[in-house]
Amino acid sequence: MSSQPNRTLRIELIVSTSQPELLEGLDALLRLGLISDDKVRQLCQRYLASPLPLPVVTPTESVPQVIASPPTELEQPPVRTPKKSLFTQMWESLIDELSVRWLLFLGVFLVVVSSGVLAATQWQNFPAAAQYGVLWSYTIIFWVGSLWAGRQRNLQLTAHTLQLVTLLLVPVNFWAMDSFGLVLPPSLEWLVVGTAALTLTGVTIIHPTMGNDPSRLASRGFMLLWLSYLHWGWQWQGLALVAVYLGMIAAAILLPKGSRIAQTSDHSTAVSTNSLIDSRTGSSIVIYALAVLLGRGIFVQGLPITQLGLAIGICGWLLARLGQFPEGAGGAEGAGEAGGVGELGSRGRDSTAYLSSIAPASRPSFQSKVWETVGGILLLIGWLVTVEEPFPWQATAVSGLGLWFFWNRLQRFWLQRDLLGIFLVGLQAHWLVWRLLPLEFQQGVVTFFTQVTNSANYPFTLLSLALFPYLIGMVILTEGIYVAHRAKLARFSERLTFGFGLVLSVISLANPTLRSLNLFLSTITLATVTHYWTPTRIGLVYLTHLTGLLTLTSVIDWRLPNLTQPVWAVILLGLMVLEWGFTVRGGKRNLQWLSRNKAEGRGQQAEPTPNPTHPRPSQEGSEEGNRREEDLTKVSTLITHYSLLITQKTSPTPFFVHPVRDRRKSKRWRALRIWQSSAWYLGLALSGLSHVLLWNETYDYGSLQVLETNEWQYWGLLWLLTPLALTWVASRSLQPRRKLVAILSIFALGMAQLLTIFLPGVRLVSLGVATGLMLFNTRYWRQPMAAAITVGFALSFLGMSLWEGVPGLPPLAVADWFLVGAIAILSLWLLRTYLQQLPGTLAALYAQAADSWAVGLCCWELLVLTFHFLGGYLGGFATNWEYLIASLVTGSATM
Repeated sequence: MSSQPNRTLRIELIVSTSQPELLEGLDALLRLGLISDDKVRQLCQRYLASPLPLPVVTPTESVPQVIASPPTELEQPPVRTPKKSLFTQMWESLIDELSVRWLLFLGVFLVVVSSGVLAATQWQNFPAAAQYGVLWSYTIIFWVGSLWAGRQRNLQLTAHTLQLVTLLLVPVNFWAMDSFGLVLPPSLEWLVVGTAALTLTGVTIIHPTMGNDPSRLASRGFMLLWLSYLHWGWQWQGLALVAVYLGMIAAAILLPKGSRIAQTSDHSTAVSTNSLIDSRTGSSIVIYALAVLLGRGIFVQGLPITQLGLAIGICGWLLARLGQFPEGAGGAEGAGEAGGVGELGSRGRDSTAYLSSIAPASRPSFQSKVWETVGGILLLIGWLVTVEEPFPWQATAVSGLGLWFFWNRLQRFWLQRDLLGIFLVGLQAHWLVWRLLPLEFQQGVVTFFTQVTNSANYPFTLLSLALFPYLIGMVILTEGIYVAHRAKLARFSERLTFGFGLVLSVISLANPTLRSLNLFLSTITLATVTHYWTPTRIGLVYLTHLTGLLTLTSVIDWRLPNLTQPVWAVILLGLMVLEWGFTVRGGKRNLQWLSRNKAEGRGQQAEPTPNPTHPRPSQEGSEEGNRREEDLTKVSTLITHYSLLITQKTSPTPFFVHPVRDRRKSKRWRALRIWQSSAWYLGLALSGLSHVLLWNETYDYGSLQVLETNEWQYWGLLWLLTPLALTWVASRSLQPRRKLVAILSIFALGMAQLLTIFLPGVRLVSLGVATGLMLFNTRYWRQPMAAAITVGFALSFLGMSLWEGVPGLPPLAVADWFLVGAIAILSLWLLRTYLQQLPGTLAALYAQAADSWAVGLCCWELLVLTFHFLGGYLGGFATNWEYLIASLVTGSATM
């Protein structure tokens, strides 16, 4: 329930319509003014009425008017009204506030003002004590009138209104005493001051609204009197500012917040509604007195606004506290929801806290929104008027109050805008705290870290380290939100924290030292979060892994800033090998387990673990029970086997994962699998980057010509580490991932040829290595295409060897190449014939590949020979014996 003054309280009761006490209770509420006559009629007509029998119509009698309402309306179920708009809710709340109480209060206020205006025309003819006596007389008259009206059963509302007017006039009385100079050094007017002070003190103390609160150090009456007496002595210089802050501090310490008011009023179902209203009203009157004190200091006394920024912030903070409603209740409607039907929150604080942790966030009422909005605006004003001070201690204090404001709202509503407010207020609070430090200390710290990090040219990069503790604080806050089971808000906090960390990393890019330190701290933070957050999150693991690699490369660039692109390519290839080596960690153990599972898992059944809840049947048990146990064992084994296959097929990594039964070990293996998956993909990225660096050192971007004067062009052979490592990974993987890795290895072999194909000598090494690796890749990917590529690399290696004359032969002429082609065709068909006689899939694949290459080369050879002989016949080409032999060899090969 809310703590705002004069707010409508909703109480839900479930009673039987047959209880005779119901009518007596409604009558009592009607006499006390807590319910209107129209409302009583509406309740009686809806719940306490029944269809009357139709009266006998006679010429002398008429039908009574009371049966005009059709009985069918009473039997219709209540129709759910559509949700009202915000404007409609505001308008209805305003109409509710304009009740008889406020109209009566307005009338009393107009009487006081009009009387004061009339008396002001003659004030110059009366002394100061007499002038003040008018206000004091009105105050006493209102109090006496409230006592008399309180004894009248039909004037309870008037009595309560006059009591409120009396209390509202108390701080104005003390202000008037000081303004008229009645509290100056000894004079006869002190008798008037003493009399007025004693009567006003007594009126305040004995007022039930300002009674003692057992949960607080002082009553609201004491705080009202304290704020009233602080109006004295403002003629002395400096006392006005001290009085304002004394009032603010006392109210901040002693005034209970809204939720505490409701909790102390809900501890027993026997607490009356009037006591709850009095608690809220008393707190509102105290804040009113505080506003009078602050308004006099600003608008009447003319105190500098920059000196009152903290006072304005405290006032806004108090209003925001007053606007709070009990946790777990949604405004006025939350009273019944938190405590159950027919109760006023009788479940206590523990139950309310539990419900608030699992139930949706509560919705504040309109009045609560108004209080908190006004309080937030005052907090902002207090910060704005003090933030430009050379020593912004007030702005820092107001920032602390702002953090409390948003933190309290976050605990009640769990809204993203409140979390964003906490982030922004906390971030600017760092700047304010830094400004509070002495200037010499600031300069010394900046100079020291600038010299250590060598960031004199870019001093702003120091922010990447100075604000990093705040980033860690946001990480801890995100973890707390996850613990509170607010996943949606926690994800927003993650995005906010990640964006902030990214900004800090971008700031540090201008300085290698700070960049390395920032990335190192980011890696440590991400690794800690990844380790402790369960279950292990894939995206977080990838981000941590990537940040670690960036940290390592940043440190290398920081310590060795003059490395060339080929050297960086070697470094990246080395990291690639390490990453892929990590992906196959434990692979041999997994293969051994798989073979053991195939050999033993089908013939032997695992002994089921005894379950104390469901014990195994004894030997004397029925055969049906034993049969069921055997069937369950078979089913569990079958499920385990197929789960293993599904895990292997759907795993994003080219390795096998050992299935485990222990939950803790299973989590560890799942985390390891995610880390290995990230290592696999990051290894692919590193290989791609290294290829780009080596390409830049081999070819010119504009003309794509080989840079023959480049001394690093022979380092392109190092990229053969990529297909070599992929083939090694394929050897330690299982199907179907072995096929994928083998295909990637074949693709990498083709990419490696682009770096060496135009370099004499180097391309022979590259083609030879490619031919050897393809022999292994074909074993892992047993497809005709793999065998055809293997044969193609072998033919390319032999052809390039003859082209460069490696065996010691002189360079071949054009006619010699026709003869070499014919010999190659004949050799391929002879190889096919030999392989067809061997058993096995590989022999069949290579036989098919040799035949395909032989057919292709034969077609090309015959086509070229045909054109050559046609050209020779026409006299365009010279004919040699090599062409004739090539024709004969090719013809014999086709036979």
